[in-house]
Amino acid sequence: MAEMKTLANCKATEFAVQVNKIRHEIAGFYETIGIKKLKEEAAALAAKATSKEETEAVRRKYLSDLLDSALEVNAEATVAVIGLAAFKTREEALAMSSGEMLEIFSQLIGCKAVIDFFVNAGKSGLFDTAKS
Repeated sequence: MAEMKTLANCKATEFAVQVNKIRHEIAGFYETIGIKKLKEEAAALAAKATSKEETEAVRRKYLSDLLDSALEVNAEATVAVIGLAAFKTREEALAMSSGEMLEIFSQLIGCKAVIDFFVNAGKSGLFDTAKS
């Protein structure tokens, strides 16, 4: 069986084009999962926190709420974005097995350069640039 093409093993030009597609998709994805509202709610709660424990509880709640939105409430949107990392259309991504999805994760997580790119791109606001 041939190795699945992902951002971790594609040509540099393919990477550039696909990252731009992901950048545009993520802008809509952020809106779908309600990340702005969740961040605002967490910031308001964090501002009222009076201890490290309370601040940590706010952080855990934010992460839990974010994961609930992405992985349960908006699972199809999440799968579609992840599928783009393997050059899949939305329809192809939604038809993938959990094994195929885990293979994508494994390849991406195993590639430090890809992880570093996405972490730094997220921190820099790169994905926010696609908003209209």
